[in-house]
Amino acid sequence: MKRIVLFSEIEKNTNSQDVLDAIFPNELENKTMLFMPSGGINTNYQHYYDEWESYCKNYGATFELVDNSIPPEETEKVASELEKIRHSNILVISGGDPFKMLYYLRRTGMDKEIKEFVNKENFVLAGYSAGAMILTPTIAITTMEVTNHEGNRVPIHDVRGKSILSELHNDLTGLEIVDFEIIPHYEVKYANDVELYRKSSKNEVKTCTDNEFYIIEK
Repeated sequence: MKRIVLFSEIEKNTNSQDVLDAIFPNELENKTMLFMPSGGINTNYQHYYDEWESYCKNYGATFELVDNSIPPEETEKVASELEKIRHSNILVISGGDPFKMLYYLRRTGMDKEIKEFVNKENFVLAGYSAGAMILTPTIAITTMEVTNHEGNRVPIHDVRGKSILSELHNDLTGLEIVDFEIIPHYEVKYANDVELYRKSSKNEVKTCTDNEFYIIEK
């Protein structure tokens, strides 16, 4: 069982049951799930932690959080979090700010640990929204321009919340775990902009509405 699941969101997804069945497959034994919040563990997002913990209970999986935001100088804490990834077989990466997430992953070495995760004999790696984007070759779609509510042309990422780590914008390399790019939260109104972006990218570019998902069997 080697599986990657990419989607945009879970709560409002009309196919949420199919997504959850893919993340918690019957054939995967001793389900041990880690939930990775994109920007580290924060009590403001307790709702999401409770939500995923309830999914785990429904599927007979253990639940634990993994914190990617620990400063690298706190070596023992970083090592402890890396060990969690090594001993889990389901890893779910949340949405949020893809720049911030990649920054945290790189400084803790979790980027390399996630790449090792997909070399396991049995695993499910799931990412939604920005968590899906970072698993691709590049997050360059954040630079794709669309028209906002005011009629101005802005990068699509700015429509959903501007990154607070602009110094990272020069390095758009993802984890390259899948070989295509993904545009989460896709809407038909972005169709022309997406076609223009496709022409500028060397990778296959897939769109993903809030009700769609992709399953990649390794």
